[in-house]
Amino acid sequence: MSHNSNMAVKSDSEDDFVVIEDNHTLKINQLKKEHQHAIRDLNEKHIGELAILRDSCYKRSQNTIALASASIERNKASAKRRKESYEKEIEDLSDELTAEKAKVAHLLTLVPPHLGGRMLGLSR
Repeated sequence: MSHNSNMAVKSDSEDDFVVIEDNHTLKINQLKKEHQHAIRDLNEKHIGELAILRDSCYKRSQNTIALASASIERNKASAKRRKESYEKEIEDLSDELTAEKAKVAHLLTLVPPHLGGRMLGLSR
């Protein structure tokens, strides 16, 4: 029997071979397993870190959305109050204009016909 590294040795029976592993092959296989384990650990660590980052980003985006929504609602309410105020002011001014027109119409009825044209700035 020969004892070289990683060598197939023929046994007593004609077609039966036995592979003898030397120390180098065992060490390589051990290192492969350690490498696979290290890669798996790194992947799990990075996946965990990515999950934490994802959750953090999600929470921050939800907070930002909530703040923006609250701001929009405040601005809507403020804009609605301003609109109502402007509408009330327009209504008041319109009422005042109508009252002034009524006063002018009434005053025009009091002006003698021969003075009416000059008071209105009209020429005869």
